[in-house]
Amino acid sequence: VTTDSSSEASQRLLERFRKADNTSGKLEATMRALVGRVRNARNVSKPLERLLPQASRLLAQIRTDLDSLGGDTEGVAEQRGVINSLLARKDRYLAAITAAHSGGDRPPTRPSGLADGAPLPLPPPGVRVDFFSWGQAEEALLSKAGAVVASAEVIIGVARLACNAAHECQNLCVAPRGAAGTKAHATLKQLDNLAGQCENRARAIMVLAHRWHTTQRARPAEAIVKQANALQAAVSTGEELALAAASCGEGGSQVPGAKLASVLARLGRLASVLATRRSAKPQARPAARCANCGYAVTGLAPQHCCKGCKKSPGQHGPKCRKELFVADGEIAKP
Repeated sequence: VTTDSSSEASQRLLERFRKADNTSGKLEATMRALVGRVRNARNVSKPLERLLPQASRLLAQIRTDLDSLGGDTEGVAEQRGVINSLLARKDRYLAAITAAHSGGDRPPTRPSGLADGAPLPLPPPGVRVDFFSWGQAEEALLSKAGAVVASAEVIIGVARLACNAAHECQNLCVAPRGAAGTKAHATLKQLDNLAGQCENRARAIMVLAHRWHTTQRARPAEAIVKQANALQAAVSTGEELALAAASCGEGGSQVPGAKLASVLARLGRLASVLATRRSAKPQARPAARCANCGYAVTGLAPQHCCKGCKKSPGQHGPKCRKELFVADGEIAKP
């Protein structure tokens, strides 16, 4: 997400992020496939030998895509730091799985005293991200989003929660133990694909909310509602698929139907909130003088009256509002 998406540098940055995002999605799918195969394979060596190198190659590609992340601005530096931390964590996890595999064809031993339903302890750095969790912070954010006017930051936060819910839905669609290759598993694959589309729509809403905040124009806000409506429709289809998978005679009993129903209901609730933000408007910003002429900055370009004047000072494009900047943030229309 960049402030000035029209510049060539911003376009290159966005393209780099898109490429890394696409590769990261492939890595997610690879790891989910690994979980499903290890759950159902008598000999886990074959899926591990095939999928671990594939995961390592994808991780290396992500690092290559983002390694030359340019600029020393605060925003880019912060993103670079977070990305490096996440990549290092993925490296450690892949190394831990590889080490466990090289130690023998056996699943990890459950520590004594650990409850049967409790997840196994993670290897270093031992950080677990639970996309299924929901608490007071999430409810508080939804309360803010339910106001008549919600800020762009709140909308982005709600969209991020929707993205997390869709991601958890994909995790729940991994082949259940003893149900790989069944009709229920085939239905879960359809739901997995649909949840991936929901995740993309939620991320698109985050970008649109940022654009809506920086331009203060109606088009991004309308696009947010359009994406949210599509998200609601997808959730409805997803609920039907989840019910169909759990109802299958072959493998249906192994489907985590209750968890799928819960996460889809949550995703539907979030989509509903996003779809009703029609009246929300970003706070009005005081007018600023164009860097190249006497007109005011009105949102067509971050520091100029229009893109035409940005490229050629004093030359105005057809969309330029030509609103004169007077003083103290006032605007006088010609």
